[in-house]
Amino acid sequence: MNALVDVGELGAVIFLASTLMILATRFFISQLLAYQVQSLVLALFTAAAALLEHHPELYLAAAVTLLVRALAVPWMLRRFAEALPSRREERLILGNPSSVLIGALLIGFAILAAARLLPSGSPLVLSSFATGLALVLLGFFLTSSRPEAFPQVLGLLVIENGLFLLAVGLIPGFPLFNEVVVLFDLLILVVVVGLLARVMVERMGDAAAWSRELRG
Repeated sequence: MNALVDVGELGAVIFLASTLMILATRFFISQLLAYQVQSLVLALFTAAAALLEHHPELYLAAAVTLLVRALAVPWMLRRFAEALPSRREERLILGNPSSVLIGALLIGFAILAAARLLPSGSPLVLSSFATGLALVLLGFFLTSSRPEAFPQVLGLLVIENGLFLLAVGLIPGFPLFNEVVVLFDLLILVVVVGLLARVMVERMGDAAAWSRELRG
């Protein structure tokens, strides 16, 4: 248990730091790298929970997390980011320093809420709950505070990582957990592909209209 608590605390630092990194930078590739590191650590944490807590069903969840969240989704998003005319956010509702400050306040709120809601919980449960709740809040903030599609998609993915971490920390041995994980990851792929396809169509339409204006 102590080893898993140490892994959970280290993972919590990386989870939160990677999300703050997304808020702190305007470059799409840097945002994507931060999300990919977060998803990779989530897969490793799930595998550690499976090993140390003797929940072999979590190995499947860790494998799906690694393949979908840490590899497949970042690969698709990287191809999309590289195809964008500008590889940095051009419009911001809030500046990056203000976003990071609000993100830090949301993390503090999540820690206090976890201590109030689970006063007698184990250190691992408290850490997982606080970190998962913080990721959900940060993901909602990222989605609502960024007007461009790429960071909004990352915000949704951060929310999903937070919900997954809450499930691993609170109900690791739930028998339907793996089925829910697979369905969620398939849903992630569908949502990401749909959003990126819509944005690409909109951009192609704008480019076509601009080209017609030049020919006219």
